[in-house]
Amino acid sequence: MESKTIALVKVLGTEYEIISADPEHSDLHGSGHDGVCDYLTHKILISNLSDWDETAGRKAEYTREILRHEIIHAFLFESGLGYNTEKARHWAMNEEMVDFFALQFPKIMKAMKKAGAL
Repeated sequence: MESKTIALVKVLGTEYEIISADPEHSDLHGSGHDGVCDYLTHKILISNLSDWDETAGRKAEYTREILRHEIIHAFLFESGLGYNTEKARHWAMNEEMVDFFALQFPKIMKAMKKAGAL
């Protein structure tokens, strides 16, 4: 199983290691996920999608989607929202909410830039 560090990013002051890994990596295999954010080790594991039969462009696009999703999980956790939203049914760790931000972020960023809000 081949894994390699592809980036180190700061998430609210905490460094996270982003790792590209084979889909059979123990933290991915059988999980049904192509990415995992481990808050305890500060690692984000992303599948290298070696088992995908897709174009390189589609693989790269999906990898970016996975990466945005896991980075948003890291931001929510590091901000204290991961465990402090239990009275609201853990909304900060809700997969649908995280997916919304991960999928819409490029459009939000484009709108913010165009509006001069950054």
